[in-house]
This record gives sequence, C-alpha cells and structure tokens, in this order.
Amino acid sequence: MDAVAWNHPQGQNAKPPPAETDGGLIYSQSALWVQRKSGSYDAPSFAHPQAGDKGGVYVADYTIANIPTLYRGRMYRSRLEARWAAFFDRLGWQYEYEPFDLGVWSPDFLLTDLNTLVEVKPITQFDEKTADKIAAAAGGEFVLLTVVAARRSHVGWLLGTADDGVTATWEPAAVMWRRMRDRPALYADLIAMCPEKKLGSVTDGGLYSAADVDWYPYTDYFDQLWSEACNAVQWEPTQ
Repeated sequence: MDAVAWNHPQGQNAKPPPAETDGGLIYSQSALWVQRKSGSYDAPSFAHPQAGDKGGVYVADYTIANIPTLYRGRMYRSRLEARWAAFFDRLGWQYEYEPFDLGVWSPDFLLTDLNTLVEVKPITQFDEKTADKIAAAAGGEFVLLTVVAARRSHVGWLLGTADDGVTATWEPAAVMWRRMRDRPALYADLIAMCPEKKLGSVTDGGLYSAADVDWYPYTDYFDQLWSEACNAVQWEPTQ
C-alpha cells in the first residue's frame, strides 16, 4: 500500500501499519474489530453495553479525586478533564469546555467540528445509570461517554442520533484516521463500532461495512498522543 499523508504534528508521511498482535488477538488495519486467530470476529475490546458477564450491568470506577488542573490558561475541574482537553488538541479537534447546562446534565465538552457532546468519567466499563441520564438530556445529539484512559484507539462509548445512519444506541467508540474528498490528508474521525462489523462516522453520519473502508486506527500513534496529553497536564511540585 502506498504511503499516505496524515495529520501528524510534524506533518510526516506514514505508511498504514501492519496488523498488530496483542496476545492471541490480531488487530485489523482497516478497523478495530478484533479477529481471533481462529478467523472468527468478536466485538471490540470494550464490550457492547448489552453484553457481558453481568447481563449488561457494569460498575463505574469512581475512585479518582477531582484535582483542579491548569492547562493552556484554563482551569479544569479535574486532571482527567484536562487530559482529555490536551488529547483533543493533539487529535486536531476543536472544543468548548462546559459549553452549556441541559438541566439534569451539563456536558463537559462540545466537540464543535464533530457536533458531539462529551461526558468525561473515570470509568473502565459502561455505566448504564449515567448513560441513561445523558441520553434523556441530550435530545438526539451525538454524545461521547469517555473512559478513564484512552487506549489502542478506543475512547469510550458513542450515542448517535435517531435520524442519521449511524446508531441511536450506545456503541463502543474509537478514533480512526481516514480521508474525505474535501480533505487531502488523513484526519481523525470519531467512529461508532456497531454490530455486524459496521462502522458509523460522526463526521458524515454514514454507516459503513468495515470491509469496505480504508480507515486506520494507528493504535501506537494513538497511544503516543494519549501519553503526550497525560504528560502535558502532569502535576509538578512547586520549587
């Protein structure tokens, strides 16, 4: 496959990485669906909200203290929120912090280019109670419910709108780099990992078969960006 331009901070050209192995799993180049060595496909690393050992009921990990953190001249209510702000910057996503109040829910961010609301939570598994409250308040908008730490291109769970082609239910969310006709370089898109190996794009609202698109998770680069974001808001002792 020929080298392609992508939105790297240094403007480098990069060749889509080869399939990466992690234990007994093989990560596809074109999608984050996990293919076991037997050849069968399973759900992504983050389980679908309706699946799991406990019948879809998951427990949130609210164990991280809210430490006000300064990042780029703005004071965030928690270091975790500041990390996500730094991560959005590295993905090239424009955002507003605490954009408005929806009554029972106040989004932490609005991704303005993606028209997506964001709720940052220190969780590792789907929090059904929080998700239900958000869905009721969102009024049909795209919503991203984040995990405590982004990893291997997974960022949490995405709720689509009822009138687009993506999904009107919560699905695992990932970041993939892709092309569009009006953009010469690859850019980071927010993707819903839907059932039956379908990928839903927040950018264009389309629902695609994973086998028909050339979208790249760049998992190593993704992890690098998250690490940089964490370092950007790391606590430093006063002298």
